[in-house]
Amino acid sequence: MDEKPAPPTSPIHQSPMTQVENAQAVSPQPHAGSPMPVIPPKTMHHFPLSRIILIALVIMTIIFASVYAATFYFLNQQLDKLTRVNRTQISPTPQTTPTPKPNPTATWKTYTNDALGISFEHPSDWEVSINKENNTFLGIGPTNDLPKIYARSFLGDTDQYIKVNYIPEQAKATSKKPFTDSVYNATEYFVDYNESLPGFGPGERTIVALESPKKNKFLFDSYGRPHESFGQIVSTFRFLDAITTPTCTPRPACLDSEPRCMIPETPDMCPKATPTTSANQTVCTQDAKQCPDGSWVGRTGPNCEFASCPE
Repeated sequence: MDEKPAPPTSPIHQSPMTQVENAQAVSPQPHAGSPMPVIPPKTMHHFPLSRIILIALVIMTIIFASVYAATFYFLNQQLDKLTRVNRTQISPTPQTTPTPKPNPTATWKTYTNDALGISFEHPSDWEVSINKENNTFLGIGPTNDLPKIYARSFLGDTDQYIKVNYIPEQAKATSKKPFTDSVYNATEYFVDYNESLPGFGPGERTIVALESPKKNKFLFDSYGRPHESFGQIVSTFRFLDAITTPTCTPRPACLDSEPRCMIPETPDMCPKATPTTSANQTVCTQDAKQCPDGSWVGRTGPNCEFASCPE
């Protein structure tokens, strides 16, 4: 009887020693005398430090440029919005050329009274009449009509004169204030009566009293509610007497003494005083007087009187 070969033993049923031997039998063995394979070492790649710094700088530059561009864009947008708002809210003011106001007194007539030493202007269709019994009393009004304004010169204290002649005890109200539309010291009085009174006229009236530097006095009386031309007529009033208050620059005395000082003379200085030939050899004061024509004269003569104004 033939013997059957024994079945291969399963690795599971083999002993550990047998498994090792089998593994050695299966693994190819190197031939005797053949060299062992050489495994090359792994190569490590290193970046230079300068290249790392350059890359970092490029990245930082890109970040900075991006931030700057974004900020500039944002601010530019905000400025553009503000500009549009301002253009909408502020509209340009049109430039207008002021129209010169016509002078209402350009066509008026000038009244001059040498005896009273006064002058003023009045509408061209008005006239001035003089009271036959009192030549210091004037009536001013339209031609061939009753006067609208009365005027006169007066003496004494102004307040007392107005009180006695224009303010009765029955007056309901009175007021007093400066009249500013005059080159003189002028006061405006307003009187309101209860009713028209004999000797005092209508129920209300306005009086403007003016005083010259020489203390000459003149007044205008509206004799009722003031006419629209009342204030304009009063504002044109002028005294004809020369103003003795010097308005020139005082002349230094050293300019006329010996030795003479070196102060330069100017056109606005008062004229040189003329010394007298009296025994005391007095020198006139160095003041000046303005004449009606605008010229100036100084004191002269033995009595140091002002020279005559030009005719």
